[in-house]
Amino acid sequence: KLRYTNHSVETIGSYELVHAIGWTNVMTTYLARDVQQKHSTGLVVVQVVRPYLVEDDSFRHSLLVEVSKWLNVQHPNVARVFDVVYDQQSNTLAIVKEFVDGTMLANCIPDGGYPVDRVLSLLDGITSALDCLISSEIVSFEISPVDIVVDSENNPILTGFEIGRIPLPESYMSAMMTGEPTLLET
Repeated sequence: KLRYTNHSVETIGSYELVHAIGWTNVMTTYLARDVQQKHSTGLVVVQVVRPYLVEDDSFRHSLLVEVSKWLNVQHPNVARVFDVVYDQQSNTLAIVKEFVDGTMLANCIPDGGYPVDRVLSLLDGITSALDCLISSEIVSFEISPVDIVVDSENNPILTGFEIGRIPLPESYMSAMMTGEPTLLET
């Protein structure tokens, strides 16, 4: 079964989880196969929200409102959000996003940096993506070199959907304040 989660689920909706590619206190992110082949590459990214957050009605509602905005975004420099899977019975909520095959910007900047024309080209794509998100009234995005993937055609793609920008429930905040001292040191 899956590691790094409270789930014993290997399939969420029509998405078969391949392996975890990242995790936080709020969610685990997986590379997944699109079993129904609805998306061109057959691969997607699935972000599974922790069950204790899904249980909070206010948080779940805020998250679903924010994700509904992402579903409408179509921009060449923004990873698409394709689907939301919510199963009340198993208390599972997952956000399904476009898999961008490329390299994180943080890992492809050469020693000494890029030439000015390359920097301007990257900034043009990034600022265009940010303009699209802001005009869509989306507040849940991150902008850092690890949240931007440079694809095979050298286009910067924003991939960071940041659930932490959505107000977390009080129960989550209380748990953080009463955690183990070793956790509070980090």
